[in-house]
Amino acid sequence: MPLPSVRWYLLSPRESSSQDCRVQGSAPNLHSSSLSSHPAGEERGQLYKQYAGQHANYRGFFFTRAFSGATRLLGDGQVVLDPRSFRRENPALDHWGDDVNETGSDAAPSARSRGITEPCSPPTEDEIHLLPPSLHGFSLRIKRWGEFLISHLSPIEWRNESFAHLVIPNSYRRIIKALVTVHAGDLKDQLMKDVVEGKGTGLVMALHGSPGTGKTLTAEAVAEHLRKPLYVVSAGELGTTAAILEKQLTSVFRLATTWSAVLLIDEADIFLTKRDPRHLERNALVGIFLRQLEYFSGVLILTTNFIDQFDEAFLSRFAVVLQFHELDQNSRKMLWERFLLKATDSSDLSLFDLAVLSSHLLNGRDIKHAVQTAQAVALVEGEPLQMSHLEEVLSVARSGLQRS
Repeated sequence: MPLPSVRWYLLSPRESSSQDCRVQGSAPNLHSSSLSSHPAGEERGQLYKQYAGQHANYRGFFFTRAFSGATRLLGDGQVVLDPRSFRRENPALDHWGDDVNETGSDAAPSARSRGITEPCSPPTEDEIHLLPPSLHGFSLRIKRWGEFLISHLSPIEWRNESFAHLVIPNSYRRIIKALVTVHAGDLKDQLMKDVVEGKGTGLVMALHGSPGTGKTLTAEAVAEHLRKPLYVVSAGELGTTAAILEKQLTSVFRLATTWSAVLLIDEADIFLTKRDPRHLERNALVGIFLRQLEYFSGVLILTTNFIDQFDEAFLSRFAVVLQFHELDQNSRKMLWERFLLKATDSSDLSLFDLAVLSSHLLNGRDIKHAVQTAQAVALVEGEPLQMSHLEEVLSVARSGLQRS
């Protein structure tokens, strides 16, 4: 007898409903029973519908597949559940089974060749029970595609005062918050448009300064404020040849657009450097980056160490260029207070202790690592975090930096 259509639901973050893919086939006449008597299946199916195509928090292990087989990775952090992009970004995988198409060719039958049509409709009551216990997606922290267990997903708890916690000048805070709020909302339509349709609609900000001065934290605050994923890409991931850069940028910008993510390209100096007739390959990289930048419509934050080496063509494409200075003692004190508050509910540190800690010439990243290390020592020793733990960590760090 004919087998009823089997559906595979693929949701992307920008889609409001699933893609209903039906496969026709035949099967022997089997006895069947109602799936409504299986509450666990219904609960799993409802979770699948809730999280497919969404941005969520994940705790636990997830699974990746490659030519060498499956790998289990600890994936605590935010994820984007996007089966459609997973299939597009991993074309070598046979997505209809567990095997890998090692050649990356069309050896594996395509969806269309298997008789699939693509009308869109939500799953029915009975079909809810057939939805799988996992979703394909991307770990924003580990930067890996994989398969995530639905039972390990939970909604993201956003921080409402993300900008208030930044240790940056108030003028920076006001400008950045205004730009991203307008770009993401209805007020965007009231801004001046570029003469060329579809060009210059993105918001590009350049943050430059030494490491540990708050550039990455600012990008995190923007994502928290907008309640969007923060997609972080390092310059090294984009490649150093024109062909690879073109391909990688296309993929990165497409994903950032699909996810409505805040895109952070870290240490982008190599792509922003002034063009020089003596360095044709580097000039090609700059040209590709410029061209792709013009048609990106999302929020892009570039961090760099040196603004004086920027190609002038970029300056006209940035909504704002902000310099992040070395932290002064008051800024360091604020960071010590905030990181210590995160590490422990209560602290025995006095104002004098905070003054001593803030006298050390550390950047924000160093302060965070010092607190984390001291907290680890205190936890192992079964003691509350104390000044002695912090002094020990700072002493060891100083001795490690001294040359023998």
